[in-house]
Amino acid sequence: MDENLRVGSKSGRLHSYDLFHLWTEPGVSHDDMSDFLKRSYGIETAGQESTFHIFSQNLGALARHVRIHQGDILQEQWPGRPIEILFIDICKTQPVWQHVIRMFFKSLIPGVSLVVHQDWHHASLPYLPIAQEYMSDYFEIFEPKANDSAAFRLIDRIPDNVIEAAAAYRFTDQEQVALLDRAIRRFEGNSRFLKLLKAELLRRQGRAREALELVEDTYANHGEPMTPDEANYFSGPVDGTATAAARDLARPGNTIGFDASKYLAQRPEAAEAIASGKFDSAFHHYIRFNARDFLSRQ
Repeated sequence: MDENLRVGSKSGRLHSYDLFHLWTEPGVSHDDMSDFLKRSYGIETAGQESTFHIFSQNLGALARHVRIHQGDILQEQWPGRPIEILFIDICKTQPVWQHVIRMFFKSLIPGVSLVVHQDWHHASLPYLPIAQEYMSDYFEIFEPKANDSAAFRLIDRIPDNVIEAAAAYRFTDQEQVALLDRAIRRFEGNSRFLKLLKAELLRRQGRAREALELVEDTYANHGEPMTPDEANYFSGPVDGTATAAARDLARPGNTIGFDASKYLAQRPEAAEAIASGKFDSAFHHYIRFNARDFLSRQ
């Protein structure tokens, strides 16, 4: 935009919303995130220290183009100006996503506006593609996958009642699964992480066995070899889904003659994992790392 001679009134044309402190996902501490930023980018910050100075330093002279909204986006409202590009990387919780839909989607321009979802291919935010898929009649897929992102172009005005229904997010469990399945079909060839997202959705709905089966099937049939980044991702959020599903299945009376003492003697790392709190029992550990064997016995 800075170099585009066709764009006038550039000052404050871009709007940026951020809390400007370290975001931590479940199971990730502020120290973990601080260490990651220092190790990967040489950025030093800790605890609840503001990250605004890092943001400003990165922008440099381009900061004059950006109007910054610092704080909770749930307290913000959009004045209704048309939006050409809506880049979404803030919807780490469902209430924020619902607010973003209500706040911005009425201002998108048919035939022009792009909606870029940074977290589209993220295995722990099922509400994101579900609500977007509900509005899919009014969008075309512009870019199915660029790293974790997907982009959509608005092709027709979204009726107010459709926006409100998407934002209200009163979908039944069955409707959520159906919408996610529809998105998986539309993203054929780029649906690996959407399938894993479905596994997380099933787990949250109490369907742990189906969730674990889907994770195992996706691991075994992921098609092209995974990149190092994808392999790392599989060991993060996906590991969390599989571990949680295994916990749900490791209930009393379901041990199928499992010998915990023998298992711990054969797998000393299991005792360490239990001591660390990641696993509840030897049976929990067994299900997580021997899922196919467990599922075949059920």
